Amino acid sequence: MLFRVLGPLEVRADGSPAEFAGKPGALLALLLLHANAWVSVDQIIDALWRDAVPASANGNVKTYVWQLRRALPPAVDGGPRVEGHPGGYRIRVDLGELDSMLLEDLARQGRVTMGEGHCDRAAELFEAALALWRGRPYTELPDGTAGIATARLEEVRWEVCERLADVLLARGRYLEAVTLLQPLTADDQLREGLWVRLIGALSGAGRRAEALAAYQRARRLLHDELGVDPGPELREAQRQVLAGERLPVATLATVAPAPVERRPSRHSYLPRDIPDFIGRTRELAALVAAGRQPDGALRVAVVDGMPGVGKTTLALHAAHRLLDRYPDGQVLCDLHGHSGQSEPVEPAAALAVLLRAFGVTGAAVPADLDERAALWRATLAERRVLLVLDDAASAAQVRPLLPGDGGCLVLVTSRSRLAGLDGVDTLTLDVFPEPDALGLFAAGVGDRRVADEPAASAEVVRLCGHLPVAIRIAAGRLRQRRAWTVGLLADRLREEYGRLAELQAEDRNLSAMFAISYRQLDGAAQRMFRLLGLAPCQEIDVAAAAALAGVPVDEAEPTMERLLDQHLLMQRRQGWYRIHDLLHEHARQVAFEEETPAQRQAAAARFTRLARRPTVSTVARTA
Repeated sequence: MLFRVLGPLEVRADGSPAEFAGKPGALLALLLLHANAWVSVDQIIDALWRDAVPASANGNVKTYVWQLRRALPPAVDGGPRVEGHPGGYRIRVDLGELDSMLLEDLARQGRVTMGEGHCDRAAELFEAALALWRGRPYTELPDGTAGIATARLEEVRWEVCERLADVLLARGRYLEAVTLLQPLTADDQLREGLWVRLIGALSGAGRRAEALAAYQRARRLLHDELGVDPGPELREAQRQVLAGERLPVATLATVAPAPVERRPSRHSYLPRDIPDFIGRTRELAALVAAGRQPDGALRVAVVDGMPGVGKTTLALHAAHRLLDRYPDGQVLCDLHGHSGQSEPVEPAAALAVLLRAFGVTGAAVPADLDERAALWRATLAERRVLLVLDDAASAAQVRPLLPGDGGCLVLVTSRSRLAGLDGVDTLTLDVFPEPDALGLFAAGVGDRRVADEPAASAEVVRLCGHLPVAIRIAAGRLRQRRAWTVGLLADRLREEYGRLAELQAEDRNLSAMFAISYRQLDGAAQRMFRLLGLAPCQEIDVAAAAALAGVPVDEAEPTMERLLDQHLLMQRRQGWYRIHDLLHEHARQVAFEEETPAQRQAAAARFTRLARRPTVSTVARTA
């Protein structure tokens, strides 16, 4: 075993332990938490420093990665153990090298073997899985960072314990089952399935009085802690002991945990709040008001807008303002609708993660999507939970994840207009007004240069199109370059078709963000988008768009509407469409990459002929 995270982090290279303490150890734990998947630099900085991020954070991360690369052996195929790409890193791990992966694999093998009737072999597999557990996983990471993964691993451990108990009971190994179950019922006193098994083991071992005492202890705990009576399986276990019967193995093996009745987790699985949150006063007030509705009312709010406009930042800031209203849990679920690094998360997969985070064991998670959705709604019944569904791809992806009636709040963010969600509040974010844009720029730079050069600062935020992510990138570049003036940055951004090249950071790339939205369009919408980059103006009507594309107006209009629905266009007056200036520059770049010179010339000629008609006013004459 090379990496051990089921307890304090341990690494054994060449058979000897290697120490990774402090920030390098936390980074290694974070990469192992996401083994074989890319972890963004933003995620790394958030996990390593939380609210006290130093100016040297990016450089420090590179140093820690270098230390890991030097200390760790190569991957199984001889390649690098820690890989990097623009904006992120990943660690490559084989199944037998990471104990958390092996735990889940042994649990799976044990379930299959048990189902085939090979009890002794199943017991060996379950015991091997339990031997891997040394304590709480990922203790090197701050609270909340590994919350969902830790909850899932703990549920796998509980499932293995319960199934091992079933195997021991099936083989008549009652004393071993008692030894296993007694500390488990002490650790988690509200799992009825454990009490049913313990009562069966005590009864099988001839300890009838202890079995009845265990039932009474379980009954009191359930009443005192949850205010509920024992469930039917527990009552049946008592009846059979009183009648002098042994609990049938079939009954024991089918007792499932009762996740709805368990005490809810009060841990927050939200990332940290943004310390320099600026603006969005009206939108923030609307989200907070939605979250402070009377108990018993489910509210769903959708925050949509163009890439980089600050949807996730706003949703998380609102969520942190509402923590006191939702004491039963606050969870962010990244749906990867536009991540570019992976496919959008399937609703069934998202539900499996959410259910495990709220105490449902892997064995109890149904295979069917509708059944998972029903169990999710039942799990959240009578609970006040705040759920942030970030980066949704479509309404169909979100719909199964919504709670039923009850006192929950769901905040959804998306680049798309989720018109298929009924009964939701929708906030569409625009770019910042100039005062907020300047405030964000000044906060990001962090010194006097913005105040000392007000005209140049206003020019920078204008050249950033007042887009929050662009302003943050520009401010970050200035903060890292103490010798630059704001005027110099403005000059660099002013260079024709050079802004997108300037507005890049190690972990942020505007062109890449825009390219993800572009690739998800259908062919007609892609062609229309890139041809809009050839127009000399940013606002046109349908007739002008049709001329650019060389298609009839009735064909151009639905294409423009699809771009509008994906927030690649804006509409501020009926019949007219406007493209953000940074998107306009990106569209032009794509047009030069994907259209031949002859195609570009033909599109420009069609546009010019339409614009010259004296009776037609279809284009904004000024760029």
